[in-house]
Amino acid sequence: MTDINNVKDAENAIATLAKDGETLARYQPAVDAYNVAQAEFDSKAKQYKEETGEDLLKAASPHTDRKIQLYYDVKKLGLDLLVGSPDSLTFLRDCQDTWNNVEPIDPRSKKTRAANMIDWDTAGIMKDVLLDGFKSAMKSVGANATAAKIKTKAIEIIEESQLQKLWGTFNTERSKIDASGKSVKVKTQTAKERLGKDSGQPTLWNQMLNVMEKQGIITRTNTKAKGEKGAAWVYNLK
Repeated sequence: MTDINNVKDAENAIATLAKDGETLARYQPAVDAYNVAQAEFDSKAKQYKEETGEDLLKAASPHTDRKIQLYYDVKKLGLDLLVGSPDSLTFLRDCQDTWNNVEPIDPRSKKTRAANMIDWDTAGIMKDVLLDGFKSAMKSVGANATAAKIKTKAIEIIEESQLQKLWGTFNTERSKIDASGKSVKVKTQTAKERLGKDSGQPTLWNQMLNVMEKQGIITRTNTKAKGEKGAAWVYNLK
């Protein structure tokens, strides 16, 4: 706090305190709501701990993984066997509704992260399908662009039919169980929609900028100061 050496100092300090108080008062409802929610969570977490012996904060992710695994296990049985099991059909339908008809990846199929690619893929997808679009995207977004900005613009530029080649098989429809228990066809997300998600993109898409750098097409620069943890990369065409 500023030293108070005279009346002017006192008046300035009082005025500053009053202004800070007015600002804080505008945000106080959010603070109060947080405190109430925190108290409620602490209470529920204690009850959960007593009931299960587990940490409530750490329980959600494993439970979600179990649900996804069970979904695939039940679905694998096939509709012929499930017709006589309303509970199973309802479970599958509820899962599909919750996931908005976009099936999450089975946690059991997740692999250890592979090393970054340095060469074009042998099928030529990166070089023949993606390269021109990525170059155009980088010219459009300008210098020192982040990977997110480049990829967002590339999604806009590259045609849907071309982007679908990133998947070995791209299905535009999938089966869904309706309220009556019947299997019906619904449209899947487009390639552009799938690539716009936060995770689950094809490896070739994720590795494109790495390969472009290794092939001498672009440069990559870490904008974080020396000594700072992590990295904040920006990219530029050579």
